[in-house]
Amino acid sequence: MRCECGSQMVATEATSDSPYLYTLSGLKNVFLCNIMIRRCLHCKIESPIIPAIGELHEVIAECLLRQPISLSASEIRFLRKHAGLKAKELAKRIGVTASTLSRLENGKMPITPSADKLVRATVAAEKNAARAQEILRREALLKDARTRIHARLNIERIRDRWTAAANC
Repeated sequence: MRCECGSQMVATEATSDSPYLYTLSGLKNVFLCNIMIRRCLHCKIESPIIPAIGELHEVIAECLLRQPISLSASEIRFLRKHAGLKAKELAKRIGVTASTLSRLENGKMPITPSADKLVRATVAAEKNAARAQEILRREALLKDARTRIHARLNIERIRDRWTAAANC
């Protein structure tokens, strides 16, 4: 296969030692393993071959819903979009204005533990009511947003299925 620049592209596999940073998700902490990546040796463009992208996004969403640290702004945006909710709809469901949700999603306003929990429960309810109740019953295990560390989400393709690594 040829790159847009006309040079030949070389296929390599993303491994656990050299994972692919999946920025197309809008997140800066999702790394994929066991996928093919086409790389142009001339202009350095990378083109990942990502099978079953819907299933991949389900696994990412589940990792985010389960993580024991507070959600980041980009994670809230990813979850909202994954659930198929418009910003106005999510804002209404969690009891804030659309402009407040915009500030949360753009990192202009700190994410409170209650807002974090409401976003998780609302997104989970779109997919699974029992999962939403589990989130709402959860004890306050979340670290304060001011001390948030970005958890790395390692997701790999095993036997034609996306699987979250143990850290999710």
